Amino acid sequence: MYFTTSGGVINTGTGFTDSMGVVTVTMLSGAPYPTVLRWLTTLRNPNTNAPINCSPTPTNDGVAMVLASSEGVDSSGISAIAWGTCNVIFSGPIDSMYIVSATVGGNPTLREMYIGESAVITFRLFDDNRHPVVPGSVINCSANAGMVYPSSITTNDPGQIQYVVSFFNNLTSQDDPVATPVLISVNCQNGSAYVFTETFMLYNTQHP
Repeated sequence: MYFTTSGGVINTGTGFTDSMGVVTVTMLSGAPYPTVLRWLTTLRNPNTNAPINCSPTPTNDGVAMVLASSEGVDSSGISAIAWGTCNVIFSGPIDSMYIVSATVGGNPTLREMYIGESAVITFRLFDDNRHPVVPGSVINCSANAGMVYPSSITTNDPGQIQYVVSFFNNLTSQDDPVATPVLISVNCQNGSAYVFTETFMLYNTQHP
């Protein structure tokens, strides 16, 4: 199998299959840095030399296309090259973390919550190319009162840049009313960031 990439470095241009037909190579991040222009122009169809556009075209820099190919013959016995591609994101430093919306009962301006009511909080987190942070990053969500669910989010692969959590007023009539924002924070390989929501007022009574 032969490997090449539009960004970064693959440690060897050739890999050999094991007994299960699997080939393993190592890809290293670094120069040349993957850009949209390199994604569009660096790699060509091994059979026709035409541009490869079968993968989703990235809208931002930081995505490398990896091409794997192997020589063989087609069903007619004519020499041909089998090939495939995948995209690899080079995740960079955190650029932004911000609240998109916070609604109580569907109302985007309401910040008062009675016992049993909840808010839906949507936020975004992405790197300098608007890509997700690395998989395995833990986003923590907390408040001085009430309950945030989930209280932590572990990012996946492939990742996402938008997340949703819920904030519940779980006070009882024995508790004092509390005013509190929700704190959302992350500390990962991409860096650290945090954001507060606006302050919610939690009452110790049912909605009048």
